[in-house]
Amino acid sequence: MRPIWVFGHRKCGTTLLTNLLDGHNSLINYGSDLRLIYAIYNGFKNYGDSSEVKKRFFKVFDDDRTDRDFINQEFIKDVVDELDFSNKDFVWQYLGLLNKKILKDFPNKRLFIKETSSELYINSIKKCINPQFIYVTRDPRDNWAAISAGVKNYYSKLGEESLDSISSLINRVNFGFNAYTRSLHFLGNAANDIMFIKFEDLTKSNEESMQNISNFLDIDFETLLCNPTRNNFDYGGNSHDEISFKGVSSENIGKFEERVNRSEIAIIEALCKDVMLYFNYEPVTSIKEQVEALEDFYSYYNQRYFFYDKYK
Repeated sequence: MRPIWVFGHRKCGTTLLTNLLDGHNSLINYGSDLRLIYAIYNGFKNYGDSSEVKKRFFKVFDDDRTDRDFINQEFIKDVVDELDFSNKDFVWQYLGLLNKKILKDFPNKRLFIKETSSELYINSIKKCINPQFIYVTRDPRDNWAAISAGVKNYYSKLGEESLDSISSLINRVNFGFNAYTRSLHFLGNAANDIMFIKFEDLTKSNEESMQNISNFLDIDFETLLCNPTRNNFDYGGNSHDEISFKGVSSENIGKFEERVNRSEIAIIEALCKDVMLYFNYEPVTSIKEQVEALEDFYSYYNQRYFFYDKYK
């Protein structure tokens, strides 16, 4: 039984898909974003010796985990005892051992994991657990509108202002798309190993999309797959728009022109052109608008990331 791995840019629908899969009786939800790749693996040398890394592991593991989550500290205790925290590859070792435990204890169930923008790690993930991958994509302009709504009250508290956030979106959307399209060439049987789902389809054609996903995963389609839950309790979403809703919402699809300024749309259309063409997202700004918007944007981008002031 192969596990399942869900990825895509933040605010593109990965949480929604995870919560739609949540209640299926043949699946086991990991319980929250994996986070270990970004919180430990990438900066491994910064986190101290083995004992400190182990403490950090549990802190990351428990982040956003609830009392109802099936995979808890007690469940992974035997797995953790086997890990070598002196090497950053313990992250992949952990996933491999966790999957083996689930296969042994629950031979008719499959683990599924979600982590945003983890497409770049497909090769390492495939080596440790060989999952079926689902890549969730969204119109990058709507994606930006969803992120933009949270800059003031959420992202700025993490040290990320508006231009930082749009830079992150552009970079991560393009990195993710590049990783997805490359994976189609090196995965053994791409048709059975990876699929993409558009957020727009997931929300506007929810039942049809979940039937397609069920077919890809070779699981029985159940109507509960059309209702997002967390541990079988209704889940209302993680939108920054302060909109109260229940179930699947397509409220903001295609409303980016109402939600963000036109220069931001022009920047995204200029720099995410390949992604938009591939997934049939039509541009609304002119080349002239894009050129003008890019000049202002690059002034910020160059100063933020590249320019060293030797004239101080």
